[in-house]
Amino acid sequence: PPHTAHSPLTPLDAGYALAGSGGAPLPVQQEILKNLKHVIGERGATAEIRIACVQAMPHIIRHSENIWQTDTLDQLATLAVKYLDDPLPSVRAATALSLGSLLGAALEKPFRSKSSASSTPTKSKFGAMTKKKAEPTSGIEAAVPYLITPFCRASATRELRTGVARAAVQLLRCMTRPELERHSEFMLVQFTSVLSVQGAGRQLHDCVTHVLRAGLGHNLAERGQVGPAMPILGSRTRNAHIRKSDP
Repeated sequence: PPHTAHSPLTPLDAGYALAGSGGAPLPVQQEILKNLKHVIGERGATAEIRIACVQAMPHIIRHSENIWQTDTLDQLATLAVKYLDDPLPSVRAATALSLGSLLGAALEKPFRSKSSASSTPTKSKFGAMTKKKAEPTSGIEAAVPYLITPFCRASATRELRTGVARAAVQLLRCMTRPELERHSEFMLVQFTSVLSVQGAGRQLHDCVTHVLRAGLGHNLAERGQVGPAMPILGSRTRNAHIRKSDP
């Protein structure tokens, strides 16, 4: 159909409609994904339509069945990361919030590994579940690679890394304090490991600092803020050294 046939609210309506479905089975998920990709990728799609599409993503995850055994989460996260490099700041900002929210919605679902449903490994575009020995044992272990892997790409743009940092903060704010305290050490290790990426510069350090301060430290109890505070202090020290070394 011609582009004018699409309303900016249509993708969101599809997401909301799932709320009363009792859980969308895999064939319905696949049909929704097919249509979502068509609408958002259509030539001449307006910013409003692209924003509506990414805003529908958390609703799709929240009301879909067996997301840990299908590739629905993988496809949506892949699509969201792509639009973190959208030319328009408004689309990038909306996508970052939606990526964090869809991962947060995934964590609301009981985790069940893919190997428990099938003996055949399913390839992930992010490589999160391709190695059997590294298979995640919890939802948080399965969700975080969707942020860390694109963050560490050598080809990652400034816009993409900024978007991933915003998405990470959104994910952490979607989590309850008990969940955050339970997984804080894992999250801290994952994001501080980014600082060891070869060629990591000031912007990468700033992004990690933002995640630790605004996402992890801000939402933890006072005692739990000590861990995130140390990498932030180290990051500021390194940035000060970088500035002094700048020509």
